[in-house]
Amino acid sequence: MGSKREEAKCFLRRLYRCNSSLLEYKKGLEGLQEITTENQSDDLPLDYIAKMENYQKALKQKIISVIEKVSEDTLKMLLHFRYIDFLKWDDVAEKIGCYSESIHQLHNAALDAVGNILAEQTAEITTNEELVEKIQSGVEVKKNMGLLYEQNKNFIYKCALPYSHRIEIEDLMQEAYFGLVKAVNSFDSSKGAKFLTYAIYHIRNALCNYYYKCGRTKRMPAHLIVKLSAYHHFIYEYEASNCKPPSDEQIQSHLNLSNTQYKALKKALTESTCSLEDVVPGTDLTVYDGVADEFDIEDTVLNPIANDQVNAEIWESVNGLSPKLKSVIELRYKNGLSQSDVAKELGVSGSRIGQCEHQAYKLLKTDARMRYAAEYYGYDSGITYSGGKSFFKHHGSSTELIALKRIEVEAERKRIHKFFENFDWSI
Repeated sequence: MGSKREEAKCFLRRLYRCNSSLLEYKKGLEGLQEITTENQSDDLPLDYIAKMENYQKALKQKIISVIEKVSEDTLKMLLHFRYIDFLKWDDVAEKIGCYSESIHQLHNAALDAVGNILAEQTAEITTNEELVEKIQSGVEVKKNMGLLYEQNKNFIYKCALPYSHRIEIEDLMQEAYFGLVKAVNSFDSSKGAKFLTYAIYHIRNALCNYYYKCGRTKRMPAHLIVKLSAYHHFIYEYEASNCKPPSDEQIQSHLNLSNTQYKALKKALTESTCSLEDVVPGTDLTVYDGVADEFDIEDTVLNPIANDQVNAEIWESVNGLSPKLKSVIELRYKNGLSQSDVAKELGVSGSRIGQCEHQAYKLLKTDARMRYAAEYYGYDSGITYSGGKSFFKHHGSSTELIALKRIEVEAERKRIHKFFENFDWSI
């Protein structure tokens, strides 16, 4: 009963977690919109809001449909108030008219009821073996094949993930589907094995073949790539143990290759790389002609000049402060001293240094040169510096700090994208 209870709790809390994720996403998106320029606004992941809200509605309807199957009205109300309205336990007890001490007993009874309902629904799900039998018999092949794929999608995803560093995961999932089809066609239930135990070989084989064909610049047979991998692995281990490379005879003996096979392997080693003088098929250009020049005039010349100009404007603005405020800012953010070190340097208390910093921030954020610096890096100055102390919270120049802010925004955008890419959208 304990496992059913935990399963029921995880199922019911999915809506709460979904709601929290949506609120967190909206909050993060609002923060990005505040500090993102008009040109960057097209890159904001706005489409996730509608997708998340639709998912939330569908999930809510599913949970409500399960709650409605609970026979006792009191338990049904408890579940609705707690997991749909997200009320606190004291408020739930007041709503259903019971003592706070007994609410947890009722909650356990409600979870047991939901656990039994979920177990009945799970029992109704067709097993992999039953679906394969239907497909092999020609019963609604397209529909049942789709059900089989969806039913094992998470398993297939885990098989494909190790190959995703070179190939898009969507392409790998599609290729794994072909491996699943091959497994269905050749599966024999009379052998007594589970379908997934049998299918994993065909799925991984399809993924490996696709990876070897499409994951490399030069296409090679799969068996040859396996031999090359074993070749490099043996040489690495031998050199680590003996401090010298192995001889051809030792390699050939270890890999159990004939003279002809070893010559083919050595030839593949020389052909696995291409020369810069090779002509690109269909053109008169060589590979070297297509290699990008390492010299980037924008990064090497223009950006440093512009950054130096902006940096000069920022510290020119600091020079306009009173001598005391200027000394505090320079000691803090040019010399990288802490407040206590600056206090010892100037012979005042640490709290006085904090007051001077705060006063300097208020003056700096109204300076036109600081607004120019913010606009140069693509941020609205009133928003960028309204945090005051956060503008100078790291050591280094003001220019570097604004650049770091830009990096933080990009990192936050990537974090949001990654969160929703890995989000479990199953209802």
